[in-house]
Amino acid sequence: MTSGWSSAACSAGCAPWRNWKAEDITSAQASVISRLSKQGPASASDLAAIEGVRPQSMAKTVIALEQAGIDRRSQDPDDGRRQLVALTELPRAPAGRPACARQAWLARALQEHGTEEQIRAATITAMELIDEVAQA
Repeated sequence: MTSGWSSAACSAGCAPWRNWKAEDITSAQASVISRLSKQGPASASDLAAIEGVRPQSMAKTVIALEQAGIDRRSQDPDDGRRQLVALTELPRAPAGRPACARQAWLARALQEHGTEEQIRAATITAMELIDEVAQA
């Protein structure tokens, strides 16, 4: 199923990522991007422990992001045996960048599991609940 929802979810404030399609972003990648954006550089083994995945799985995620130009690895200044993973300047440029990755992933996941009508109904229900909580 194709719709404009996934591209619309990420159209504002994410100019450098406009060439990325929603299906290019995995939930693991979106999570790593978000974590690095909020907490700064970390080793792949630290990321694996925090995310609750095997180091080999995190290595694949880090490599995929590196090949896409999203992250880079450099030597840890405190421990020359370790490498730190950090976001490149490209993803840091727009302030809403990690949120954009999560939005694209969520849009793709919703499209894979629901019709346009189901997605619209779920969004309306969620917004009503958020309004209720905000007014409480």
